[in-house]
Amino acid sequence: MAPTHVLARWGGPALAAIGAAVYLWYALRPLPALGIVGFAVVTGVHAFDLSLPLVGAGLILARLDVKPAMVSYALFVVALTSSVMAGGPFAQWLTTTPGAVERFVLVGPAGSVLVGVALLLPDAFRRWLAPLATILTGAAFGIAIRLFDPTVGDRRYALTLALVALWLVTVPFLIGHRHRRQWFAIATRIVGSWLIAIGILLAALLVLPRNNPGEPPSPALHLPQAKPALAALFDGGTRVLSTAPRRRNSLPPSPIPEVLK
Repeated sequence: MAPTHVLARWGGPALAAIGAAVYLWYALRPLPALGIVGFAVVTGVHAFDLSLPLVGAGLILARLDVKPAMVSYALFVVALTSSVMAGGPFAQWLTTTPGAVERFVLVGPAGSVLVGVALLLPDAFRRWLAPLATILTGAAFGIAIRLFDPTVGDRRYALTLALVALWLVTVPFLIGHRHRRQWFAIATRIVGSWLIAIGILLAALLVLPRNNPGEPPSPALHLPQAKPALAALFDGGTRVLSTAPRRRNSLPPSPIPEVLK
């Protein structure tokens, strides 16, 4: 069997197994023992508003022919890396513009809806929508890395999250491209409908008020001090991604404790 055939057949499952093992290695460890890399691996997978569209983008690539799939994959890589490396000014603009961060967090649900629609469309339309979906999901994840970086510039955090994003797209792309049969087309359409519903629900949760007028606010979620890394992800029950960071030169000390660094 030719090496290229072996790589095409087993590359996806092998990459999925390696990535899953790395994730479980960190996810099952105590939070103080995670370190910056482990913290990035776990939070990258658990940021479902951004990670689910990446999985859907990989399924879109799996439904395409080899040439358009590789073009769209290359566009995703360029969008992701360029937004991570050169997205600082845009992230700074978001933090200094009133309401901009609150609107930016809607990009994740919008990407989920766009990817879901692309999975539901016929092949002829999917081919033209795939580049837009991969560019949007890659750029959104890259900007989110720069915008919500709790380490304030630690390269290990950004690099690890970029690798997580590549893994989330590449695994379904490689595995799905081997199973381009009728059942796989039906399965991706089902996933597409789920992504649309998830995107709409996430957008509604971010846009609609959390409490009705006249009702007391929900009690704050007080996380135990023994889990400082988890507490850094939440603020009164709200994810850090839904709160506006301050300017870099006025940031408070990193919410990641010294034991994680």
